[in-house]
Amino acid sequence: MKIVQNPETGEVCIELKNDEVYDIEEHLMALTEFVSKQAVDVFRLTNSYRKIVGRLDSLEIRIMTLTTKEAIALLRGARKELPDSPQTPEEILEAMKAAANNYYYEAIATNCHTFIEFTGLINEYIKICERNFKQRGVDFTKTSVHFPGEPKLDIEGWELDYINDKLRCIFPDLKLVKETGEDDG
Repeated sequence: MKIVQNPETGEVCIELKNDEVYDIEEHLMALTEFVSKQAVDVFRLTNSYRKIVGRLDSLEIRIMTLTTKEAIALLRGARKELPDSPQTPEEILEAMKAAANNYYYEAIATNCHTFIEFTGLINEYIKICERNFKQRGVDFTKTSVHFPGEPKLDIEGWELDYINDKLRCIFPDLKLVKETGEDDG
């Protein structure tokens, strides 16, 4: 494409490679609109870019390289702090949940799936404790064999199924607990 002037008429035209000639004045308005639109789009993009860069600078965001440990810490957020000395069942449950959360992220860092499966057992135990406390008023801190005569945790069939599934993942050859419906003491 080239711009040429007709020597006879003085008209300025656009000549294409295929020898077609277009009168610039006829197409000047469309060309001006096109160029103006492109300039506006470029301005908008440039202005948006400046705003984004300004925002990133104001947030002091920098490109950085993270270690695997730093990336895991950023993804999970801050380590959950446990209360100093939980006393009430509600405080103890919250402390248990925080400890389970912390365990989960530490277990992920081991890259051992079987070790991570223990998180499922821990969280299921917490849910069972919470349900027994809320529904039956059971002091879940005294439900082990170390507290004879105290109420034990009721475990629903679906909870037992989940526990057995987790145990199968961790210990594939383990003989699993079956629901008997009777109190084995």
